[in-house]
Amino acid sequence: MTSQPGQGHIVLVLIAADAMAAIIGRRVGKMEIYQNKTLEGLLAFIVTTYTLTKALTYLYGGRDTGLRMFIVAVGCGMAELFSGNADNVATLLAYWVIQNRTSDIFE
Repeated sequence: MTSQPGQGHIVLVLIAADAMAAIIGRRVGKMEIYQNKTLEGLLAFIVTTYTLTKALTYLYGGRDTGLRMFIVAVGCGMAELFSGNADNVATLLAYWVIQNRTSDIFE
């Protein structure tokens, strides 16, 4: 058993977060913040990313701080918000960069 979720799991987390952001943003989103994206959709993305990453890390027996996962979730949310049509690539890249850059700080 590895201590962290694999790359494939991260893709699934970001797909689920993107879907939740779209559903929540379209159905209940009222506060448009950038290019037809809503605050409610952004918050749904961040909460979904954080929750699923935390759950997968726990299932794989990993130890990671909630703060680090929150930073990753917010960073991916910002990439999702500001990257336009390249949001799927940008969120994966943001996840990878933030995970690697914060590993020395939080471990």
